[in-house]
Amino acid sequence: MKRLLLLITVLFSLSFSLYAQQTDGVVLDAKGRVVPQKKMKSNYSKDAKFAFKTEGEYKKHEFGIYYGWASPFPIVGISAEILSLSLYKGDTRFSGTANLEYLYHVHRAVGLGISLTYEYGKNPKNADFHSHHHYITAMPTVKIYWIVHNNYALYSRFAVGATYITGKYNDTQENRWMCALQATTGFEAGNQTVRGFFEGGIGMQGLILVGIRTKF
Repeated sequence: MKRLLLLITVLFSLSFSLYAQQTDGVVLDAKGRVVPQKKMKSNYSKDAKFAFKTEGEYKKHEFGIYYGWASPFPIVGISAEILSLSLYKGDTRFSGTANLEYLYHVHRAVGLGISLTYEYGKNPKNADFHSHHHYITAMPTVKIYWIVHNNYALYSRFAVGATYITGKYNDTQENRWMCALQATTGFEAGNQTVRGFFEGGIGMQGLILVGIRTKF
């Protein structure tokens, strides 16, 4: 029994010794001679080191300005005219959405912030009715990047908030609130500071969005 324990101890010590020698870059052959080894390259490439070095140096502030087409308001207005008059006369006019957005990037791929949207709609005086309304929307926003490159990126943006509607229908003043949301997928291209972008989706800001944003 003692011999067995002694043999196990010797084998364990020998194995540990060889492991330590290999991790130090030295390997011995069966006769105990050092076997020359090729120098191994570091697992960290220059790019990997650069990425690690700059992990916390990405630009965290983002400001964007953009224009949107086909928000729910003109779609509903035109649909109502078609249903009620059987023919769209083109009387209803909407400005399209003007949008401002600020995001703070809590991670290289995630930005949190708020977006503000304004739209104006009117129907000129005619034999039936006339109206004009202002649509003001504020929505907390999250932006998630799926593909990130030095010169372009693919992302999705989600926002939920409220819209304040004020205006007149004939001679009656109207003021009301309604829920607002926006969900889009976008593509942006440019440099690390300024990029143009295009988005497609659905919500208060429109079905199609085009604009420019800057990071600092």
